Amino acid sequence: MTSHFSSCAGGHAPLRVSAAQAHMQGSQIMGRSTMPVSAILIEPEADHGTPGPTPGRRQRAARAVALIEDAIRSGRLAVGDQLPSTRQLSAALGIARGTVQAAISQLVAIGILVSSPRAGTFVAATVPAHTPTTETLQAVSSGSPDLEAFPRRAWVKALDAAIADGTHLAYGDAQGELPLRRAIRSRLADYRGIRASTEEIVITAGVSGALHLLSLLLREPGFTDVFVEELNSRSVRRTLDFGFTHVHTVDVDDEGAIVDSLPRRRTVALLTPAQHYRTGVPLSGRRRRELIAWARSTGSLIIEDDYSGELSATGPVPPPLQPLGPDVVLYTSSVSKSLSPALRLGWIVAPAVLSTRLAQLRDVTGLSSPAFLQIALSHIMENGTYDRHLRQQRRILATKYALVRDSLASTVPEAYLFPHAAGSTVAILLAVDERALSASAKRAGLAIRSLSTVRTTPGPQGVFLTLSSIPLGQIDRVVDVIASAHLLRRGSGHSASPWRHGPIGHDPTGSSDTDVL
Repeated sequence: MTSHFSSCAGGHAPLRVSAAQAHMQGSQIMGRSTMPVSAILIEPEADHGTPGPTPGRRQRAARAVALIEDAIRSGRLAVGDQLPSTRQLSAALGIARGTVQAAISQLVAIGILVSSPRAGTFVAATVPAHTPTTETLQAVSSGSPDLEAFPRRAWVKALDAAIADGTHLAYGDAQGELPLRRAIRSRLADYRGIRASTEEIVITAGVSGALHLLSLLLREPGFTDVFVEELNSRSVRRTLDFGFTHVHTVDVDDEGAIVDSLPRRRTVALLTPAQHYRTGVPLSGRRRRELIAWARSTGSLIIEDDYSGELSATGPVPPPLQPLGPDVVLYTSSVSKSLSPALRLGWIVAPAVLSTRLAQLRDVTGLSSPAFLQIALSHIMENGTYDRHLRQQRRILATKYALVRDSLASTVPEAYLFPHAAGSTVAILLAVDERALSASAKRAGLAIRSLSTVRTTPGPQGVFLTLSSIPLGQIDRVVDVIASAHLLRRGSGHSASPWRHGPIGHDPTGSSDTDVL
């Protein structure tokens, strides 16, 4: 039986017994002394929600159920103990006797309590301790933006304007709606230093949709494999697996992707030159020149994933690679990190000869976004809403980065926090017991991911956090969980520099941690 109070009490599953068992247990425990009301009136520690509207009868009954279950779970009420009368509970909880009786009836129905009209109500079964499931954990390494900060009112107005005359409820332009391509062209020129015409811009279903289209496009002239930086997301690798025969790894160090690790032949490289995904390390000027020279000399192409665009927790975002080699760089970005991934709105900048083919592929594959969403995005880009949103998010992320830095310095100074953020994500190198980290995080209701979960080769231990997923008041708690799993041994820390032993993808000790948290 699924009941309303289960979610209100934290989602735990009470031990169920049959009606016959409950009756038998009840007959065996009649006559025990009545427990005081104070044994029940301790609010569960997990119940710290923001005050809302006055609860209805069902919500009040759910609270009573939660209090009784918590008293049994904690041991304040044991099997055989008698509950106070409904009159006493009603007065103490400030709710009607009928509401108390409804709560007791629910617990009797599932076998936690037994009740007799003459003898009273008794505890018949224990309630297991609540263990958070994956679904109930707060993900603090998700890579998602702060969805609570989404400019809802401005977006609704923009949507209203987009569908006002019905023009944009049809399929729309195969290359993407012209107003959005114009807005993106202006932003790219003003903020990313990219000069492109609207004919060179193709609107996509996020970066994922862009990678699908690019893999289809590049397969036509015979590109079969692609190289991706170490620590990139598994979802990106899965996407590339659909379009390429082989996905290889590129080593990364303190100057970004190591160009010398790329083959001296025609291939494709998917890179994040502005902010290396996870560590935030920008590709150095020397490496940028080497990379463009490599692509031109081998006939290779570079897909630049500017995943975070104009957003960073550590100051201005370094420039993209595309302006240095527009003939060999296929640029892609989206609003998935700045607004919401659910919008499925991104773009590709490619030479006109390629953008025409991309538009054809987009049209026949359906890898596009609704026209009215594109128009709505163009509105908030043009009316200043998007700029205000980005400024606010940059300020908040900078504050959170400083708090993480200070909390690490005081709690676990052996940790190395990368000085550049990868948009809203920060990487921390620290020798940790990954099983202990997983268990400690789970007890705290958190899901913290280690670097080993996204690494393809052995390398230093550590974790990564998405600042936009962590409320300001919870940063110390998150750092405490990380510190609790630190392996306290000489030489285990990484505070000096993560690069002193070579690329981030290689661990000189030969150890490899592959536990998935």
